Parts: sequence; structure tokens; C-alpha cells
Amino acid sequence: MGLRINTNVQSITAQHQLGTNREKLEATQNRLSTGSRIVKPMDDAAGLAISENLRAGLRAAGQDIRNGQSGFFLLQTADGALNEITNIVIRMKELAVQASSDTNGDKERGYLDNEYQALKSEVDRISQTTFFNGRPLLNGEGGIVQIQVGPSNVDDEDRITVATNFHVNADSLDIAGLAVDSADAARESLDPLQMALDKISGVRGAIGAGESRLSTTIASLTQYEENIAGAYSQIRDADVAFETANLAKFNILTQSGVSVLAQANNSPALALKLLG
Repeated sequence: MGLRINTNVQSITAQHQLGTNREKLEATQNRLSTGSRIVKPMDDAAGLAISENLRAGLRAAGQDIRNGQSGFFLLQTADGALNEITNIVIRMKELAVQASSDTNGDKERGYLDNEYQALKSEVDRISQTTFFNGRPLLNGEGGIVQIQVGPSNVDDEDRITVATNFHVNADSLDIAGLAVDSADAARESLDPLQMALDKISGVRGAIGAGESRLSTTIASLTQYEENIAGAYSQIRDADVAFETANLAKFNILTQSGVSVLAQANNSPALALKLLG
């Protein structure tokens, strides 16, 4: 090969290879620093589009789970209050049974009736003051709650309807007019109290069914989120082991390219020997 001064082909070739390796080294460094395989759209345009859709689905699934959990806690709040009302009615029945016995006098029945009436008032208080995020749960004014657990608005399959219009107070349980100030009154209150317990159990059964459905939905959404996260990671996340190997490779190639370029730049200087 001839010796030329104006055009150093070896230097141009070395510069080209050095530039190519340098770009690959920078791309590898970007992937390692961001943890993402796709840093720019040019890295994988199709993969970017797919992964962005998966990312949107992943974020939506996370919010669906939180929505379901909020609905579950709403029902749990109502059930907790109903549990206390159940305990109150059971205590009222206990007082009625005690007052039904003639071993108690009118004075003792008066004491029992004082507690009995106070417990009825507490049932009404709990009914009026049980709220979840400003929504009443036990006074009959809660209405219907729709919980979004899907990403679309095409149909009702992505929403779960939960009733919060439960009406549980002394009037609805038919115990408002009961008393235990006499043996006859106490005995007459036994059956209504049992019916009240049955009504409360029915409401709690409906709440339990809603809790069970939401619990199943949350579990399903969690599994869905896990699968979407796996697919997103497969497309978008960088393989650290692979990129680390590339980092070492392109570091060596870059350093050797600099050395070769330095030697190529010195080649025209050999022409001076001929001139001498």
C-alpha cells in the first residue's frame, strides 16, 4: 500500500470504529444507569409502544386493587358497627330474661329497664354515627356504591355494586317500644329481640357476601398485576448481567481504538524519512 500524506485512510477507519464503539459504550452505560433496556425510542420502537401500554395497565391495576380494598374497608366498617349492635341486643335479651323472673321486684326491674332503655338509645346512636368517608352506612341513607375494579367503561363488568343503604336502628328492628319494667313486658320482648337478632344477622350476611366478593376480586387483580409487571419487565428492563458484559467489552474496544488511532495518526510522519 502506498504512503500518503493528504488522506490518512487508516486514521479515518480507526475514527469510525472508535466512534461506533463509543456510541455502544454510551448506550450500555445509559441502560445500566437507568435500569431500562429502552432509553430512547430508537432502541426498540415496537417494544416501547407495547411496554407503554403495559405500564398504563399496570398503573390502572394497582389503582383497581386500592379501589377494591377501600370498598372492603367500607363494608368492614359497617360490619364492625353491626357487631356492636348485635352485642347490645344480646345484652338486652339477657336483661329481658332476668326481668322475666319473679325473683326480681319492681324496684329491681326499674334498674334493669334503665339499662335496657339506654342500650336502645345506643343502638340509635351507632346507626346515626357510622360513616365511611362521609357516607352513612346504617341509617338507610347510604345508597348504592359502585367500585371500579377494571380499566374500561364499556359495561358493568369492571364495576362491583355494593349496597350501603342498610337501615339498622331500634325502629327498623322493632324494639323501640320494648321495656322490661314489668314481668309481662319483659316476657313479651323476648321474641321481638330474637327477631331483631335474625334481622341483624341477615344484614351481616349480605355484608359478608360483599366482603367475600371483593376479597376474591382483589386477589385476582393482584395476580393480574403480577403478570403484567412480569411482561413489562421482560420488554422494558435492562438485563444487568448482559449489559455489564457489554460494558467491559466496549470499554476494551474503545481503549484499543484510541491506541490504534494514535498509531494511524503517526503513519504520515514516516514520509519525512523519505524526504530526508
